[in-house]
Amino acid sequence: GEDEEPNNYLLGYYGTGDNYKPLSVSYDVTHGGKTESRVIEIANPGKLNPYISFGPDLGSLTQSIYAYLNLDKDETIKTTSVKIFNIYKADKDAGDQYVPDYAANYYIMPETIPSPQKLEDFTLPTFKKFSTFNGYTSAIFDFDVVALAKYKTLKSSAYKKFEDVLRTSELDNPDATNYIRYQLYSLVNTYFEITFKDGVTKTYPIRGTSIITLHEGHNTINFLIDGIDPYQVQTFRIKQLVFYMDIATISTHKMAVGSNVSYMFGDLEFDMEKAKIGNINNYLIIATVLFLALFIAGDLALYFYRKNKYKNDEFRRVNPRQYFKISGMSFLATGSFYYAILFIFYRAGSLNSSLKVYNPCDIPIVIFCVMSILLGGYFVKYFTTLFKDHKTKKNVERLKLNATDKKDDDGTN
Repeated sequence: GEDEEPNNYLLGYYGTGDNYKPLSVSYDVTHGGKTESRVIEIANPGKLNPYISFGPDLGSLTQSIYAYLNLDKDETIKTTSVKIFNIYKADKDAGDQYVPDYAANYYIMPETIPSPQKLEDFTLPTFKKFSTFNGYTSAIFDFDVVALAKYKTLKSSAYKKFEDVLRTSELDNPDATNYIRYQLYSLVNTYFEITFKDGVTKTYPIRGTSIITLHEGHNTINFLIDGIDPYQVQTFRIKQLVFYMDIATISTHKMAVGSNVSYMFGDLEFDMEKAKIGNINNYLIIATVLFLALFIAGDLALYFYRKNKYKNDEFRRVNPRQYFKISGMSFLATGSFYYAILFIFYRAGSLNSSLKVYNPCDIPIVIFCVMSILLGGYFVKYFTTLFKDHKTKKNVERLKLNATDKKDDDGTN
């Protein structure tokens, strides 16, 4: 009746043990004449309470909840079978905390659900390789964007409105003021689910910036993950990936109103049984051995060459102690520069995260660049002094200031 107060509900209850009743969705899919029932759980977006709140006393009269229903190729969903359940009336315990009233498990049958979309109509992701260094692993993927035709269908009015001033890979338009923008969006809600060869499955959040902008055609995306052993990975999944499209202005990158559309793809699975793995730790060991071998061989060859060549030259005769002191400084200088280049190469290549996040190459790059600058300054000073001494010696020889007059001084002119 009119005097009845509206109820408060808990949409799922994320307690422990028997009190773990997550908000869930059940649905049926058909394939090859067979029907299969599936259930997915909806994660609790809040951290303060073990439930999703709904009701006048719980501060929310509306809730937007997203769920993705997994479909394999050639599978069809029975739209009338979709049911959202584990909805309970809110009760209070002795501590005045909201708890579910398990007397009734309510459910909702959605009137409509969005038409299923195929990821391959938007982008074709393929796993490329792992690169690992110092406990960090880059998972490198190729994302080939093929979404232009789909966008023309999904947002036909927006596309037609901007078609004459639109820049795309298909249209070379010098008068273009807008372009179609493709993005992997809201990555803060995307995560990796990795199953290892021992059967253990773990999840890893994506850290750093929340958007990766793509372009039509080929894109390479690098996700940097801390604390996994790529040699033990059996299955790699990207969960809740959102593909976003809109029309934006070239000059300001602002979105044209009404041009945006996005879809979440819940489960991208990649088999890692034969995954390529680049171990940068091993590459650095090989690079170090080569550097040591080349430097030592070159240094000793130069030492014996100069020792033999100037053995009878009093001024240029090799002083072993001084030679190896300068040699040690040269080793540090060239080594610092060599490793700085190596780490910059890996930082810009196989460990180049597509998201702004801490990179394990950053600290080595800073250390070796600083050492290169300091030792480089030492050798600038050293060679400047050497050049000045050489120039002074040449001037002395040219002016014959050290020449002796062989004529005996007999007191006559």
